[in-house]
Amino acid sequence: MRYVMVKTVLAALAAAGATAACSGPTTTPPPSSAPASISASPASSSTAPTTSAAPKPFPAAADGTNLRACADGDCEILVTGPTTIRFAKSLGMSSLDITAVSPAGVDFQSVSPSGMVMSAREQTPDQGGPSTINKLSFEVIALEGSKAVVRFTHT
Repeated sequence: MRYVMVKTVLAALAAAGATAACSGPTTTPPPSSAPASISASPASSSTAPTTSAAPKPFPAAADGTNLRACADGDCEILVTGPTTIRFAKSLGMSSLDITAVSPAGVDFQSVSPSGMVMSAREQTPDQGGPSTINKLSFEVIALEGSKAVVRFTHT
């Protein structure tokens, strides 16, 4: 490899000298008494260190685990498993069941006064916005294992 690089450099210098000779008189520096040295170093096999963002801490829910804070349809609570949240009837449902909290998402279900079952399954923080049933919107803000922070707002 060293021989090829020296040969390439010498060829480039010879071509430059020929070009200079054709372009008219030039002054050339006196030759150096030290021989030119060319060295090749092997390519580094190490890669640039990768940095990863520190995981975000799990956020605290504004209303903690106080399910009663949701009665008016505006709350943010921590849920860790199946639970029933009671709401004012003016929201179009008297209660909403959280039937599962898992890494796959949070499952919600409600039964209307007429008996119609409404559900939203595997809701996650990155789904693009809240889901709505009747006059109540709900959104998973954070999800980690079997705990989730859920925000409810009345529409």
